[in-house]
Amino acid sequence: MGDTTPPPPTKGKESWPSSVQCPMLTATNYTVWAMRMKVVLRVHKVWDTINSGVSDEDKNDMAMALLFQSIPETLIRQIGDQETAKAMWDLIKTRHLGAERVREARLQTSSMEFDNMKMNESDSIDNFVGKLSSIASKSAALGEVIDEARLVKKFLKSLPRSKYIQMVSSLEQVLDLNKTGFEDVVGRLRAYEKRIREEEIQGGAQEKSEAFESFKKFKALIETEAGLPMKTLRTDRGGKFTSRDFNRFCDESEIIRHLTAPYTPQQNGGVERRNRTLMGMVRSILKAMQVPNYMWGEAARHSTFLINRVPTRALVDQTPYERFKKKKPIIEHVRVFGCMAYAKIDNVHLKKLDDRSRQLVYLGSETGSKAYRLFDSNTRKIVVSRDVVFDENKG
Repeated sequence: MGDTTPPPPTKGKESWPSSVQCPMLTATNYTVWAMRMKVVLRVHKVWDTINSGVSDEDKNDMAMALLFQSIPETLIRQIGDQETAKAMWDLIKTRHLGAERVREARLQTSSMEFDNMKMNESDSIDNFVGKLSSIASKSAALGEVIDEARLVKKFLKSLPRSKYIQMVSSLEQVLDLNKTGFEDVVGRLRAYEKRIREEEIQGGAQEKSEAFESFKKFKALIETEAGLPMKTLRTDRGGKFTSRDFNRFCDESEIIRHLTAPYTPQQNGGVERRNRTLMGMVRSILKAMQVPNYMWGEAARHSTFLINRVPTRALVDQTPYERFKKKKPIIEHVRVFGCMAYAKIDNVHLKKLDDRSRQLVYLGSETGSKAYRLFDSNTRKIVVSRDVVFDENKG
């Protein structure tokens, strides 16, 4: 037998790549889908049938087959009767360009809403996280995923500074916000919020207790001075006036309670007007002598002293002090609030050339004492002294 040589290979039809998968078109991913499909069609050497309209039956069939694999059934029913791949491509583009513009507009709106979000003082961490997550989910559905680092930074930046500034500063110093999970940060803030609420509840209880103790002292003082028992008390419905201890004390003391309706201060108009007059005086005497606002308590104390000793239209030829005490008030010791005062230094160890007085600020008269109440701006302490010289033109 002679040597046999294999026949030369016959050139068959060109084989097409089969390992490249076609992306599936959805209602929100047209732009990305079109970019991917162009690559797929180029890999299969059929993009020119769509881009340039080249008429090649085999390439056209292959391009249509690839397009059929990459669109949903509902869209196939609408455009599947087209004869060329180019016609199918153009119809897909026409149908989705409008939807793409709507998607971009919605995405821009969602992005602006995300950037402008701020947590209100009354919001809880859980409520705000729910709003933030809702916008992040909406953005993801529109094709733009907000990465976790951006979500964490936005969350911390949106918290009210008055309540969370210390916690936020601590987290920024201790944690790497680019690597910390969103749920981790939210959990830490939830724990901090719970602690704040517990302290507020304790503070509220303490405030109610202080109001109750102050009222008992006031009742004892007023009954001693008047020689008569307290019969009626009119207040709003604030928690400090409606606590169980407060109500029990009023019942035991046989005090008739008058409570105003919620959000109707006009039902206690006399007190509201007097309070407005008092605060007007406080602002005036603070500004007139350029006294700092943190001395408002002393200014209110002095204003109350003056209001009780000046005439009022409710009384004829009498002051409130005179009506209550049955004697005229003594006011020759009253000076201009905030004026300069020079108090004598009582020190047996003073040297011959040492100052005999120090410069202070007049705040009024000391209750229960024939002395003046003065403020030392250097030590920020209250000084009570009897030997004082005033310069009422200087504050």
